[in-house]
Amino acid sequence: VRAEDIIVYVGMDSRVSDNMQSVGVQNIHIHPDYDKFGYGVLYDGFDLAILDLDTELRFSSRTYHVCLPSPKHEFLYFEKDHEVKLFGVGITENGEQASHLMSVDMKVKEQSYCKNFFNNITNPILCAIGDKSNEIRAKGACNGDSGAGL
Repeated sequence: VRAEDIIVYVGMDSRVSDNMQSVGVQNIHIHPDYDKFGYGVLYDGFDLAILDLDTELRFSSRTYHVCLPSPKHEFLYFEKDHEVKLFGVGITENGEQASHLMSVDMKVKEQSYCKNFFNNITNPILCAIGDKSNEIRAKGACNGDSGAGL
């Protein structure tokens, strides 16, 4: 992927929002340990990139910065049962893509808990689960939510 082929949309809460900004990308900084050819894409926790935007964002109540951990912190640690919120516009349980930004409350769990379901989970992947909506499924990320905010 080339930086000039990417457009970043911010401040939107739906796929057809009048409140969003669109900006281009000047540079892509991919994590040096990212493995685009192996299972690392899904399981190693390094599927992360920082984008340099070609225009400054206008901050508002809908658009604001996030803080990155300091370089001395290799992994941002959350205590077990710490509450987090996941956002995304992925495929919902009815099989359709969400038209508005969705969110779900989740709780951080120990990696050993998630390893019961996904055997390739390693540090620094964060394990979190939502409340059970029924006996079979729990609320959580949907297909297409990858890269969404936590």
